[in-house]
Amino acid sequence: MTKVIEQHTAMEIVGNEELERLAQQEMLQRTKVLDKVREIFTFPNGGFISISTVAALYDVEEMKVISLLRVEELEGEHNLLVSRLDMLSVGFLLSESEVAQELRNQLTNIREVN
Repeated sequence: MTKVIEQHTAMEIVGNEELERLAQQEMLQRTKVLDKVREIFTFPNGGFISISTVAALYDVEEMKVISLLRVEELEGEHNLLVSRLDMLSVGFLLSESEVAQELRNQLTNIREVN
């Protein structure tokens, strides 16, 4: 998706129906990504989460998560659980996920502040 907000000024966007629509879509997508990152950050230590939920959070297929974690999928088993650390590890290994990219950016920002 072209970054309308980064490529145009507010004056160019306002009044241009197409640019306004695209900017609104970008902002909605950005909000969804940030909501998912917040959910990942606030997941409790010591808790477990299903692979299908991890895949949904990162907007990827379950098999991608399974392959990244090198989990031997049990036939017919759809509720495999992983730890918070595993969930974060997936975020570091994914390259095509907008959520994973934002997670890495947020963690880098936290590291730089500390």
